Amino acid sequence: MTIRIDTNIDGVSLIYGSLALGKTEDELKDNAPRPSEELPDKIRSFQSIFDVILINRPPSLKVLASNALATATYFIPVESGCMV
Repeated sequence: MTIRIDTNIDGVSLIYGSLALGKTEDELKDNAPRPSEELPDKIRSFQSIFDVILINRPPSLKVLASNALATATYFIPVESGCMV
């Protein structure tokens, strides 16, 4: 189940993740012939609707993160955590 929310900014929508993504990751590993290529296939179907799609991914190299990397045209590295 995907949740799409229109924001207060014209032309900007938000689709957020949930704890169910953990289950999705397991299903991808078990059932998809190419688990790291699922997101690019899904995004292709609605890519023409949006000018820019930002994907915020966790700092890991698990299946969902590798899908985000496979989908990306550009990368914007951001350091996570607190710098002292």
